[in-house]
Amino acid sequence: MVAKDTPIVAALERACFSSAWEPSAFLNELSNPAAVYYVARCCGGIVGFAGMWVAMDEAHFTLVGVVRGHRGQGIGTLLVIELLDEAVRRGATRATLEVRELNFAAQRLYLRLGFKSVGKRPRYYTDTDEDALIMWAEKIHLPDAVERRRVIRESAEATRTCRSSLSARSEADA
Repeated sequence: MVAKDTPIVAALERACFSSAWEPSAFLNELSNPAAVYYVARCCGGIVGFAGMWVAMDEAHFTLVGVVRGHRGQGIGTLLVIELLDEAVRRGATRATLEVRELNFAAQRLYLRLGFKSVGKRPRYYTDTDEDALIMWAEKIHLPDAVERRRVIRESAEATRTCRSSLSARSEADA
């Protein structure tokens, strides 16, 4: 994600979720050296986005979203795998996230990638009072976890109907 993407991503996030960040929050994140944000581009536009913070040996996923018409095509899978791979490159050995208790599709993806549900945050999502499941993936840097992601990535890439590309911030826009 680069600065010029932030208004688009903020609008897409509002379309994906009932509560969303303002464009200025995304701009602030782009200047945070502990943060990385990706967008997935397809069909001439942004169709997905994901971000995280990495501190010490932990990655915390802050958001993952795919536009409704592009869900189920592997874009979210590729975004999450890219976050995990980048987390490892930055020295993380484990990752955490919160997911809506009723978002079963996302939970299945996270479970496939090695996350486990370890707790709940009651009424975490203030727009709906929905609980969040807290999920952790441990030892994301070990060869078996890296290999699992490689296999899942290949499968997601083979089944995509849209040839999307992922991009983080560029040096020119950082």
